[in-house]
Amino acid sequence: MSGGQGVYVHYLSRGLRDLGHEVTVVSGPPYPELDEGVDLVRLPSLDFFSRLDESLAVMRDIRSPIDLYEYVAVKGGFFPEPLTFGMRVFQYLRQHNGFDVVHDNQSLHYGLLGLQRLGYPVVATVHHPIHIDRDYALAAAGSSWSELLKLRRWYSFLGMQAFVSRRLPLLISVSESARRESGRAFNVPTERIHTVYNGVDAEEFCMSPQARRHPSRVLVVNSADTPLKGLDHLYGAIERLVCRRPVEVHIVGQPKDPERTQRELCRRGIDRHVHFLGKLDREQLVEAYSTATVAVLPSLYEGFGLPAAEAMACEAPVVAYRAGALPEVVGTDGAAGLLAPKGDQEALAHAIGTLLDDPDRAMRMGLAGRERVVRRFNWDRTARETAALYEEAGARSR
Repeated sequence: MSGGQGVYVHYLSRGLRDLGHEVTVVSGPPYPELDEGVDLVRLPSLDFFSRLDESLAVMRDIRSPIDLYEYVAVKGGFFPEPLTFGMRVFQYLRQHNGFDVVHDNQSLHYGLLGLQRLGYPVVATVHHPIHIDRDYALAAAGSSWSELLKLRRWYSFLGMQAFVSRRLPLLISVSESARRESGRAFNVPTERIHTVYNGVDAEEFCMSPQARRHPSRVLVVNSADTPLKGLDHLYGAIERLVCRRPVEVHIVGQPKDPERTQRELCRRGIDRHVHFLGKLDREQLVEAYSTATVAVLPSLYEGFGLPAAEAMACEAPVVAYRAGALPEVVGTDGAAGLLAPKGDQEALAHAIGTLLDDPDRAMRMGLAGRERVVRRFNWDRTARETAALYEEAGARSR
């Protein structure tokens, strides 16, 4: 699966299938992992970003005007994949029209408006408006004009997403926070945006029976090394914490610039305490959640915060900033986790240290977290509520 959106497609398609719906996933690369009984239609692209060292080979793969546009746009520093994927989807569905509803997973491309004109009911999920990522990236760029220009060019697809969102009758958000932010960023009335929380498969994500909690271990699941994910804040918190007690930080994922990251860790004096685990499969991830005493989300915004819910399902208490949807997922401060004021590294360090120093309290919070996830965040519920919105979209279309 490819990040949180790949997880979303995998489990939602399974849930809809289990409800008796026929589900076809139309995807460009990287292709999602799907369960048996869910069809996958592959729409190949140049897949430029996984082949940056194969420029000549990519050129030889150009077969259509869409491919040519994708190549030129990437070379120009743009991110054309939402648009080019939408073009390919429109071409495919114009020729294969046996579907009752089209559900877009945040590409929000112009093709959706064409599909509406062809008579398809269209629903789109917005996990969170990428405007937030852009704003944090621009702030981190400071006064570097070249970097600011590069970022604005890269995020230029957001104009398309806002334009399309305002013309879709029904949007899905994955939290109340994402609903509010999407309404603000896209200038869409919030009554047209419906909140359907993500789920967690609590049978797959549960405390590994062979695992033992390491008393000083902190786990961070980092889907992207960007300013929004707050790794600099984590480093600041750990720098404060290592002066007080032993701590071992495991980070799922890899830094975007390993050499620069290593220099930063050495500068802070925490290089021996921070370890990057790379990409883990599901079994390895469950093991990582099960051996950590605390799971930390230092993100400055999350549309939902799937790692928080997964950690809670594995009975690991969560420490997070009071940012985005994280308070919605973690719940009352002190029940299943601790919430620090957004951006307060000292408070983040204190919360982590509090749970490392009190394993009994950490265990009680972990048990409360699993109960909360099982009760509130499950994919069956997500699928049922999503299917009800399909019915509403179909009725509006008729």
